[in-house]
Amino acid sequence: MTTKSHTTNKNIKQKILILQELGADHILDNSLNKIIEFQLAKYKQFRKEVRAELKKFENTYNIKSKAFFDRFQKGEMGDKTDYIEWASIYENLEYYDDKIATLEDAVKK
Repeated sequence: MTTKSHTTNKNIKQKILILQELGADHILDNSLNKIIEFQLAKYKQFRKEVRAELKKFENTYNIKSKAFFDRFQKGEMGDKTDYIEWASIYENLEYYDDKIATLEDAVKK
């Protein structure tokens, strides 16, 4: 973590603690949920775009992305430029899926 990032995180935590001490828990919770929902919407849009890109490869090579990626990871697909790009895009999908799951879990709490 960079110094600037650490300082920003410390400032955010201090602000949250101050709001909690002032009894603004409900407002704070609502505000944080709105921020999380906003970020969720962004990640879901990104995921939708990534899935559209993956669909092009699936249609071209007649294999689902998950099956392709599993085989690619095992070294069974070779290093064709399309395959490297496809694998990279699939990793983006996994990244967004992970972020979405984390944020959805945070909203439930």
